[in-house]
Amino acid sequence: MNPGQESVGRSERRYQFDAEVGERITTLRKRAGITQKALAGALGVTEGTMSEKIAAGPWYAWEIAVVADKVNSTIEVIYGAVDMPPAPVSSLVGRRRTRVGRTGLEPVTDGL
Repeated sequence: MNPGQESVGRSERRYQFDAEVGERITTLRKRAGITQKALAGALGVTEGTMSEKIAAGPWYAWEIAVVADKVNSTIEVIYGAVDMPPAPVSSLVGRRRTRVGRTGLEPVTDGL
């Protein structure tokens, strides 16, 4: 342990791991069409706590199991032990497109 480093708390490596888990959960949640609020409800935490967990954890094994079930994935995918499968075509079809002007730089206005 480095001088001045506290023996209590999570290491930088653990913070990074938890943040990566949060990113994977966000991706899987969006693919499954589940809101962060619904996921928070499944874990029994507030939306604010869920937001903090997504950003930097900590994630506990039971939470990962609940999330995996809710987003139709596996613990291994969420932990990054196996690659995340590509997004299904159905999650790409039907997305809203933002209208833009003729050059693609200016927004379209309804009066013109």
